[in-house]
Amino acid sequence: MSKIKFVNHSSFLVETSKNIFLCDPWYEGSAFFNGWNLVSQENNNSVIIKTLSEKKKNINIWYSHEHSDHFSINFLKSYNLKDQTQFFYKKTSDKRVFNFIRKNFKIKEIEKGEKVFLDEKLNFKGFSYKNTDDSFCHLNLDGKHILNLNDCVVKTKEDCDYISDLIKKKQVDYIFVQFSYATWRASKNERQKMATDKIQRLKLIFEYFKPTVLFPFASYIYFSHEENQDMNDSINTPSKVYNSNTLKEYKDKIVFLKPMDEIDLKTLNINELKILNLNAVKYWEEKYRLISNQNLNKKKFSYDLNQLEEIFDKYIDNIKKNYLFLGYLLEFFGFIKPFTVKVSDLNKTFKLSYKNNLKISDQYHDIECTSEVLFSMLKFEYGWDGVKISGRFNSSEGNNYLKINRFFFLQSRMRNGQTLFNLTDLIKYLLYMFYRRFLMRSV
Repeated sequence: MSKIKFVNHSSFLVETSKNIFLCDPWYEGSAFFNGWNLVSQENNNSVIIKTLSEKKKNINIWYSHEHSDHFSINFLKSYNLKDQTQFFYKKTSDKRVFNFIRKNFKIKEIEKGEKVFLDEKLNFKGFSYKNTDDSFCHLNLDGKHILNLNDCVVKTKEDCDYISDLIKKKQVDYIFVQFSYATWRASKNERQKMATDKIQRLKLIFEYFKPTVLFPFASYIYFSHEENQDMNDSINTPSKVYNSNTLKEYKDKIVFLKPMDEIDLKTLNINELKILNLNAVKYWEEKYRLISNQNLNKKKFSYDLNQLEEIFDKYIDNIKKNYLFLGYLLEFFGFIKPFTVKVSDLNKTFKLSYKNNLKISDQYHDIECTSEVLFSMLKFEYGWDGVKISGRFNSSEGNNYLKINRFFFLQSRMRNGQTLFNLTDLIKYLLYMFYRRFLMRSV
């Protein structure tokens, strides 16, 4: 038995007679501060867990990264198959995900490129993707090679070379890869450009890896909050991707799947794939059409000035614990600049600074959001990263977006354990960023 079953969004499973390998289970609830929801919500946690239980096999669950559309806390809280399940996660400096899971489940921390044998027909390797939070995995299912690229940004031949060198293959049988954008952009033109770029990346992956079949996935979401619904205006749907002129020569190798579609590699044939794809494209087109009828998520909390000042002080204290006075020094020498945010529900503008803390300001704002969003930005380790993916803010200037990215640079490194107390990893990241931003431009 060698089967592939698509479950939803970025989750699929492969199955042998003894084992199930499941990746990134997220089947219900919202993600990114209530900014995203699943396009298809037919199969919730209990349905999937019951399906897994009835198989009576060893269950192996691999997580690619910590984003909430991949690492779903509500799934873990619902999951009750502890005795028959082994979790896998990449080795990280902070061990945050590893430590969280091992409180209740068996988990193995895997080295980059470590081969994990599940049975005589199934093994896999996991790889961190460059110096990002993302990772990908390479599965060998009864001699067929499956590459799960997930959210990894693969946009150049050099990116493909990097992956190929790690998996030691230039050609794979099946590829699962993201097909639409998944972050904020200021205007419809920018979002259209981002959507077009995603399709161009699929073409590059086809040209380089020459897969027998490419399964677009990991984009079955919509922006579901009243503060970000405009972000849906340019998303790539399965129909748009499948009928794209850019991918015209690869059309017969693109296969969309709907939830719970299953492929048996032993009996697989072209006609079966065509039928699966056409039914799935039709299914998803109807689901995307219904997005506009869905109830939008709304702001749940409001925070006053005192609460915002308190959470900013805690944010600064946390930065100091991990970086001493580095934030202050980076701002003093101009590498980081303060930014201003208009808090819409308070009708006030605040300036955030490592030197001068959070103060009311009369300057024009860099971004606008609710107090709930600003509070989340400061409270959580994935604060700014989660907010920019959610799209729950407004900004008319791209430079403002970059300014805030730089302001929260230390937050983004802290959650990966790249601190002054783990200086080797921090220096490696800084050297990588210097190479990518400056040396690569001169080539």
